[in-house]
This record gives sequence, structure tokens and C-alpha cells, in this order.
Amino acid sequence: SSRPGSSERAEPSSFPRPRPLVCAEESASAMTKYTAFEEDDASDEYRATFAPDEGHYPLGRVALLPEDVEIDDDGAAIVFVFPREEREGGTIDPDVEKESAQEEAKKIFRKAIDKDEMPPPAFDGDISEGEYQEWVRQEFLALLRRGGLHCSSRASIDEDEVFLKVSFSRSDKDQRLSDVAEHYRYMMPVNKLPAGMTTQINNLGQRVPLYIEHGEEVKDCVERFRHVDRIRLLLRWLHDQVDMEAMIHQGIVRMHFPAATYKDLKALNKTWANIMQVPCLPTPADLDDVRNYFGEQIAFFFAWFGTYNKYLFVLAVAASISSVREYVYQWAGKWVLNAFAVFLVGWVATFNELFKRRSSRCKQVWGMKDWDSQQANTLPDFDPDTAGTNLEKMYRLAATSCVVLYVVVFAGAILGISLVNKNMRDAGDMRLAEWSPIVISVLMKVSSFTWSKFAIKLIRWENHRTEARFNDSLAWTLASVKLFVALFPFANLAFLEYFRVQTCKPTLEEAAVSVYNRSGWPAGTNNSGPLPPYNNTQIDLAFLDRFYQTNKNGLACIAGCYPIECTEEIDNGIPKFLCTTNCWSELQTQLITFYLLQVAASLVFLIIPIILTKVSVTMELAHTQDVSIVSAMFRSFLCMRIGSRSGSSSSDGGHNYSLLQFQAKCHEGASYEYASWGGSFVEDFLDLAIGYSLLACFSQIVPEIAIIGTVCHMI
Repeated sequence: SSRPGSSERAEPSSFPRPRPLVCAEESASAMTKYTAFEEDDASDEYRATFAPDEGHYPLGRVALLPEDVEIDDDGAAIVFVFPREEREGGTIDPDVEKESAQEEAKKIFRKAIDKDEMPPPAFDGDISEGEYQEWVRQEFLALLRRGGLHCSSRASIDEDEVFLKVSFSRSDKDQRLSDVAEHYRYMMPVNKLPAGMTTQINNLGQRVPLYIEHGEEVKDCVERFRHVDRIRLLLRWLHDQVDMEAMIHQGIVRMHFPAATYKDLKALNKTWANIMQVPCLPTPADLDDVRNYFGEQIAFFFAWFGTYNKYLFVLAVAASISSVREYVYQWAGKWVLNAFAVFLVGWVATFNELFKRRSSRCKQVWGMKDWDSQQANTLPDFDPDTAGTNLEKMYRLAATSCVVLYVVVFAGAILGISLVNKNMRDAGDMRLAEWSPIVISVLMKVSSFTWSKFAIKLIRWENHRTEARFNDSLAWTLASVKLFVALFPFANLAFLEYFRVQTCKPTLEEAAVSVYNRSGWPAGTNNSGPLPPYNNTQIDLAFLDRFYQTNKNGLACIAGCYPIECTEEIDNGIPKFLCTTNCWSELQTQLITFYLLQVAASLVFLIIPIILTKVSVTMELAHTQDVSIVSAMFRSFLCMRIGSRSGSSSSDGGHNYSLLQFQAKCHEGASYEYASWGGSFVEDFLDLAIGYSLLACFSQIVPEIAIIGTVCHMI
């Protein structure tokens, strides 16, 4: 194959069939499983290729699959998925000419070239796609070897892809891992305190360790590296060496993802992600398991979620008591509802204060002080030439302007629907009035979804250097609009409709007839005659005393929120009416409609990635085991084995689906990143924030949403 400085071109048929390799020496026990890459006299075409590992793997079970899978993680931290050439079922056409090969190669290795860790690529003459792929893979593996990393590879079940497993040494005394941790000033908990110092214990019985920067002089005093630490450090190192997004964009790599070990996966499924644990509130030990598997950021999410569910149960009990107000006298129902509103205010204040304490405790125990500085990877899209310039400031101002404009347009749409609804109602057409809760709820969901797609483009304009800054800006941009979208329609009904949509006529009677011409007089009033004629006395219209006023033009104006159902009471011989307004009724209907739609959408978006992953895996198994797709789908969703080879061990000649292939399908169909089926940290937290805001602001109107929220969150 062609290398820099060579003008020769390999024939298409010489695009190499890979063989196993490792990047650095492994222990004797590891060498029995992997074949080492040796600098022998073999053709250069084999230097940077990948092939199936001929080792035998034990079998295990994972969620969603009725099949046994080969446990092939081998402690890998990061896995790269490389496509193979078309004749082997892959996507690479080795014969096509590679355009701008030198510039494309520089995009991938720019960081290493800038640090003089490798020479710039210099291709003489034309180069094919196969040769270019081979050169990039060779240089990539050479980079991993120089970094002292361990690599092994194996093919997928249908042999159209190759999985490259990259990790530090499995030994806790790996010098390379210590060097990388020291280079990035990685914070680690101390397990051996100096004489005279004692371990602190908090009031939950948790040990509060001392965190220090990892270094050569303290490496024997700190705790062992967790798997998530290895992943985090390896990702930072890789990010500083190559542009992995450029490798994906150029088709060198299909994807890369952090690998989970089967041991950790099985333990987490047993103790935490278990259907039998649904009614149980998470404990500090559960949060430690989540933290050790997913990292501190996700664990912090579940800390908030667990605390929220715990106190939401208390609110649900109070809401259940308030919900029976409809079955008692209306005067008593009013006091019950007012008492619930007061309780809600106290609940919100208490929850916020208690979680502040919980948050501080988590930061202390997990060593999250200045945590963002440990996540300060420079983003691939960051343009240093634009940073700090007027152009960057203009982009950020434009992004803020878009936020304001979107909010104004949405508010205009809601107010417009309200105005059209009034005009249609005055004309005797009640169709929009009947459908407005659904129309507005759908508009809210569509507006929120549209903004989530648009916001990510705005944030990329702002040219943020690090992922932490990017996520902070994304969270603010999303929250400012999504919270407004979620709350404004209800705030409009609760506070603005009364003053904004008024019916004004020369007399109160004419105004009343205009308002009630279609729906009839409110239930519980003295009015029972037809509308018109105008034969109502002031006493007949007494229920409107608090709902109208005379404007400066002398017109009687009935408020936009007018009575639709009243109960008459006698107070010191004077009749008074307790009335329910149309705004109250519409607000209740709209709240329950939107909340149910929100719950349904959350469940749908939870189920879809599971189905997509299961379908993707099933189709691949059906293809490799010569089973019809329909039959495979039917058997898979009934939790039946798909083919006869399922369950045979690799040592028996069978080729089972592997754990890493399953993780690759999960990453491909439901990766945990923004705007994907798998959700993201920002989106998940924002969904909870929206639900919390609705409960805090409006559950005194519909207490039942607290009960619904409690059940759904527990599930």
C-alpha cells in the first residue's frame, strides 16, 4: 500500500484482509488470548489493519436479548468500529480515488502534527480510498502504540465491521495511566491519610474522602482507578491526539463509544436497574453504583430525581386529600383548596432547601469542587481565530435575539388563539372553545420540539471552547424558551385573560346576553329564561357583580373570565354568589391535557429507543442465521431464541452476538447525546424542571397532576 513518500499504488485486490494485533505488550495471561502485532518482514499492507480475534469468549445474558452473547469487553475503555470493504459486506470502496487526501489526513492528525509527534502527511501522486484508509489506520495504531495503550480487535457477527478495543493496562500499577492522570491533574480520593488525620463521616454514615491531584509521589495513597476514570482519561488523551469526529466524517470510523464491562453491567442490573426496585427509593449506595458506572454528572441527575420523588410522594398524599373537595360542600372545598395552596408553597420551599443540602453533600463526597475543569476538553468545532472577536460577539447577540423573537412569536400565537376563540364564541361558534385545550397543548409540544432543533444551531454559532461551557449555554437557551412555552399559556388564562378579553356593551344586560348567548345562563343563578329578550333585573345579574366594570366610555365590560357555574349563599340577609369562571375550567382542562400529553410523550420517547435497538439487533441476527426477518421479529418480541446457533459457545464453532456489538447498537440507535433517541443530560434535566415548574405553579388548581406525576416518576 502507498505510504507518504511512495508513488506506487496497490492493486484493488491487495486491500488487506486484517489480522489481530495489540499496540503494546500485555501480560502472559493476556497473550494467550490475543496475537501480538510484530514488526516482522510481513508486507506493509498488514501494518495498520484489523481482524477478528480468534480467542474464545464465555457467554452471558443482557437485557432486551433472548440470545446468549459473547462477553468480549476485555476491560476495554473505548471501542472504535471500523468498516470493512464492500466485498466483505462493509462500506469501503477501495478502488475509488481519494480526493484531497493530504488535507483530509491533516484534519485527523492536526493536533499530533502541531505537537511534532508525527510528520505531516505527504502523498506522492494519486491515492485510492483503500490506500488512504490503510494509511490512516496505520498512523492511528502507531499513535496508540506510542501512547502505551493496549488494543485488540475482532469482527462483527456478519463480518462487515471490525471492533478495535482500546484501554490502558488492566494492572492498577500501570505507569502510563498514572502519567496521564498526573498530566491532566486528575483528582482522586485518598485512601491512606497522613498520621494525625482521620477520615470524616457525614450524618448519613458516608465516608468523606480527601481529594488530591494524582501524581507520582501520591499514587500509592489514592484509591484505585474506577472504570469510568479510565474511560474519562483515555477520552481526554485521545481528544488531544486526533480529531475523532473527522475520522467519523471521512468514513474511517463508523462510531466510537465508551465500553461497559459485563461485570459492572450485571451488577448494576441486579442492584439498581431492576424492575423489582421500581417501588424503592434510591439509597446512597445506589447512587454510588450509578456514579461508578455512569460518572458524577449522571449520578447527580439521579440524586435530584430521587430526592424529587421522595418529596413528591408527600405532595401526592396532600393532593389526594385536596382532590375530594368536589364531594363536599363548596364552601368547604374552597378552604381545602386554599389549604393545599399554602401547603404547596411550604413544600416547594422545603424541597428546594433540602436539595441544596443534598447537593452540597454529593459535591463533598464525590469531590466535585471545580469539577467542570476536569471536563475542559476543547470542542472540535471551536475556532480559536474567531474567539473574542466582534464576529463571535455578533453571533452571540444574534442567538440571544433569536431567543427573544421566538418567545414573542409563541406568545403572539397563544394570544391570537385566545382572541379568535372569543370572536368565534361571540358569533355562536363553540368549536375552537371545545378543542382549544388540545390545540394549545399540541402547539406547546411542537414549539418546544422545534426550538430544541433550532437551539443547537444557535449554540454552535457562539463558538464555545469547552463542553462544559457549551452545555451551560445550551441549558440556558433551552430553558429560557421551553419553560416559557410550558408556563405562558397557563399564566395567560390565570392572570391575563381576565383583563385582556373583555365584552363591552352599552348596558350590563346587553353584555351579559352577548357573553351567554350560546352557552346559556350559568347554572345555579336566578336566570332561566331564553336569551334574549332583555328582561333581566339587577338582582338577576347579581352573580356578575365582581366580574364587570364600567369603562371611561360608559360601556359595561364583562371580564374575559366570567362565571359559568355559581352557588348562591346568604350572608347577613344579602345573597352572594360563589362562582367558577370559564378561565378556571379551561385552565383545569388545559393543564390536565398538557400534563397527560407530556407523560405520554415521555413514555413514547422512552420506549422508542428500546424498540429501535431490539429491531436492529434482531435484523442482524436474522441475516447471519438465515432466518426470515418476520419470524425473527416475532420470536424476539416473544423472548424466544432466534436461531439454532444461539447459545452455542464460540469454542464449539458457533458465532454468537457479542456484548460490544450490542453496546454498539445501543450507541448507534440511542446514544446519550443531544437530539438523539437516547436523550441527553440537558434534555432529561430540563424535562424534570418543566414538570416541577408545572407542579409548583399550578398543582393547586389541579392537584391530581401531583398524583399522576408520582406514579409516572416511580416507573
